[in-house]
Amino acid sequence: MMNVLKKMKLWRILTAVFAVLFAIFLAGYFVLSNFSAAVNMFFNTKEYKVVKGGSGEDPIYFESDYEFMSSDPDTEIKAGEDLFNEDAIMIERIEEEGAVLLWNDGALPLDKSKKISLLGRGSQSLVETGSGSGWISSSARSATLKSAFEAIDVSINQTLWNFYNGKPLRTEKNNACTEGSGGNLSVGELPWSQYTSTVKNSFANTTAVVVLSRTGGEYRDLFDNGLDSVDGKGNYLALTKAEIDLLDNVRNYKNDGTFDKVILLINSGNPLQLDKIAEYKNDGTIDAAMYIGEVGTTGANAVAKLLVAEDGLAPSGHLTDTWTYNHNSAPATANDGDYDYAKYSSFKDANSKTLVERQGEYMVYQEGIYVGYRYFETRYEDCVLGVGGANSAVGSTNGEEWSYSNEVAFPFGHGESYTTFSYSDLDVDYSSRKSEYEISVKVKNEGEMAAKDVVEIYLQKPYTQFDIDNGLEQSSVQLVGFAKTDEIEVGETATVTVTVDEKYLTTYDDEVNQKYIIEGGDYYFAVGNDAHDALNNILAAKGKTVADGMTANGNAELANKTTRSENLNKYAYSVYNDKVLVTNQLDKGDLDAYSGVADENFAYLSRNAWSETYPTSYVKLTMTQQLANDLTWDKAFEEDPAAQMPTYGASNGLTIAMVKNEPYESQAWDDLLDQMTWEEQALMCSNAYHRIEGAVSILLDQCMTENGPVGITKRSDFPKAKGEDYIHVAYPCGPIMGGTWNVELVEEMGKHMSEDMLYTGYQGIYGPGLNLHRTSFGGRNWEYPSEDAFLSGAIGAAECRGIQNKGCTAYVKHYALNDTETNRRHVGIWSNEQATREIYLLPFEMVFAAEDNDEAAASACMNSFTRVGATWCGASPELLINILRKEWNWTGIMISDWDTNETMSKIDGILNGTDSFDGNNSASVYSKWKDSPTVAQALRTATKHIIYTTAHTNIMNGISSDDRVVSALPWWKSAIITAFSTFGVLAIGSGACLTLSIIKNKKENI
Repeated sequence: MMNVLKKMKLWRILTAVFAVLFAIFLAGYFVLSNFSAAVNMFFNTKEYKVVKGGSGEDPIYFESDYEFMSSDPDTEIKAGEDLFNEDAIMIERIEEEGAVLLWNDGALPLDKSKKISLLGRGSQSLVETGSGSGWISSSARSATLKSAFEAIDVSINQTLWNFYNGKPLRTEKNNACTEGSGGNLSVGELPWSQYTSTVKNSFANTTAVVVLSRTGGEYRDLFDNGLDSVDGKGNYLALTKAEIDLLDNVRNYKNDGTFDKVILLINSGNPLQLDKIAEYKNDGTIDAAMYIGEVGTTGANAVAKLLVAEDGLAPSGHLTDTWTYNHNSAPATANDGDYDYAKYSSFKDANSKTLVERQGEYMVYQEGIYVGYRYFETRYEDCVLGVGGANSAVGSTNGEEWSYSNEVAFPFGHGESYTTFSYSDLDVDYSSRKSEYEISVKVKNEGEMAAKDVVEIYLQKPYTQFDIDNGLEQSSVQLVGFAKTDEIEVGETATVTVTVDEKYLTTYDDEVNQKYIIEGGDYYFAVGNDAHDALNNILAAKGKTVADGMTANGNAELANKTTRSENLNKYAYSVYNDKVLVTNQLDKGDLDAYSGVADENFAYLSRNAWSETYPTSYVKLTMTQQLANDLTWDKAFEEDPAAQMPTYGASNGLTIAMVKNEPYESQAWDDLLDQMTWEEQALMCSNAYHRIEGAVSILLDQCMTENGPVGITKRSDFPKAKGEDYIHVAYPCGPIMGGTWNVELVEEMGKHMSEDMLYTGYQGIYGPGLNLHRTSFGGRNWEYPSEDAFLSGAIGAAECRGIQNKGCTAYVKHYALNDTETNRRHVGIWSNEQATREIYLLPFEMVFAAEDNDEAAASACMNSFTRVGATWCGASPELLINILRKEWNWTGIMISDWDTNETMSKIDGILNGTDSFDGNNSASVYSKWKDSPTVAQALRTATKHIIYTTAHTNIMNGISSDDRVVSALPWWKSAIITAFSTFGVLAIGSGACLTLSIIKNKKENI
């Protein structure tokens, strides 16, 4: 009997244990299945597989230039090594042409025979990228300044290098600006007290190269630096006390002859504030300075070569931002912080099911169009002309009369070289047939070294009485064209021709005509070394000189005046789709047009009244019930009476390979869509978490996508890299890409990125970023090219063309108005439509829009967390449908930013232009509306965008018309199923044994 009882106890324990394990693995299966996209991404697995047909066809639509597909492992490994080596060279080329020589008092190029002392912690740990989703660490293959100099036979101060090497260094990762990091940002420069006498003695008879580094990233902007600023109140982009102490001591060693020269390298994705740095320039401490940005994996090699002019290399980069003495001198900074609607808490409490904390945050673009150089140059011209109260002290950083020279250190477009160039023979020819201007200028190298130059073309539109009366604004200059020359030999002259589309002469009139118009008056085209130089040439053409307050006399021959008559109708219809009438779309985001928010005497900045309209503090907004209503999500919608339920599961005998070359309007795509199931379309439109879902019914495999503003960020499991770091590269930051002013070179870089993706098995990349540097403090400015819309769009379009060269999809981001990281999740942006269209949407227009859609540079887009007023950008039909799809005639994929599962409503998004969500969702998110014709048609439209775009990617490589794509369990699902099945059987078996033991025990006790 005791034996029976022991067995009963054993079976009870085993039954319980197996039952618990069964329950755990079964629950785990359902939980992990709900997050299958994330799990599959982690394990690099798919839930589909391709089964080859019998035709024997194996078409390769996008073929690599490298032997990635070789059956010989050694050949495949060598292909990866070859690609890495050529990527490394491309990174150097971008850095070579993008680094900007800020000033040079004859110290550069350096004498290679002179030993170099690399000073500053950043000198040993250069910032390669910013932080956040685009961060890449490629330290295993990274070039250092030490290795870069030594590779070209330049000696470095080894004692100093070893000193830094013994200290914990700042890196991109541990100085990241990420959500939840808390506290203040820290530069972490070493205190001078830590420099030993041995280290100081090693400075003798060397050249000092001082590196100042900064990084930035997602979720926060770079306002404060209380940990190591001079007074605890400085901003992160100003010098810290330790950096000032370093430069003070460098000054002393320069003055006593220890250092023969001092060179400054600025290693940052953001401009440093130059107030203190200017002191060291002016007193002769710093002989030359170069902006090197964030250099990528091997960009340090280019920096070393530039400093010594290796092989005749000369700097040719130009700034993509205005560099100021005090970053708060830009009017946008007055509304660049953490702001909440007054009385929001009470509305949130009363609407707890529809309002969350984040929706109470907002930002007002009160500066209107006057962003970056558009503000500084316009106010400068008005000072010279003596109009608009431009000379007042309002907005002046020193409290005195506003002066351009006191505010701007280096203008937008500035860049020096080791030679000098002169311009002549400006010619402007207008073609009415093409509606474009052809502008040519001769560029002569008058220096002593062959080099490249950047030709910058600026436009001044008239500021008319109509503008003044109706609140329209015009900047004194705006970039409308540019070109990078080939290398020009000493004494040689090159003729450079730039084409400017007439549409850049238009103004968006959001007040009276509510469309793009050409105003009557005088228009000026000008060429210049930078925006300020071009404006001085225009002012010279107007008869102005230094006697009128100009900073320098301009050259009137480098400005061309053309007079245009008013034309209110030529651009009434979209230039990309002549069936679409252009009109206001964004009034709901304009404080002048939206009645649902209360403000305190708000006005946009106007050049007609600088002192009266200059923002001196942020705009204080008060919550209203209308705004609370407009902020709700999962909004009720009315069924479209014309909508009908689509056909599902049709047997049309088509595969996506059969129709991939059909035009978007072809009936074949509708026939293909008819074959899909509701579940397939709903899943495709809900789950875009680093992938595009496949569909068995149309034989479409899954596509893999990854972050990548400066290169694909996948860090570990490259499927073909054989455990080596072959493709783990970072390209230089956005301001350096833009700083090349070379669209051909950037497109070539994009092709390298495309090869990286093809090699690693990815079809899409989340980049490039095309938001603007609204202020210098933007946390993600390192991802974006410029403060200027035109330059950003031209560089972005070139990169996208390159990325898509090998059948990869560029997901341009973040559309739109995501120009801040502070409160970026769901922050409400208020801006007038003129500024939004002319400044913030223009880069996206240049990338997406084309008169022939096949010419569009980018075929995918990621929208933003931000709101147009109260409406989430991903649920704004005005942004996503009326402007993007209709006006710009675009058919690509639109996905959300990271799905917070908060106010980024699936139903709001799918009905208003978002095709899918960057989150781990399932088809069930739309189940509530499964019988809705309106929702079904929205899913169908979104699915068409997705499959049409995907059909033109390298996912189609090797897929013939008779191949099949079938469902397949990834190994981790099979393992879990095996586990819970096994434990289920064991639990049942143990339970049966327990039952038998109980029965036997009862019989023995009868």
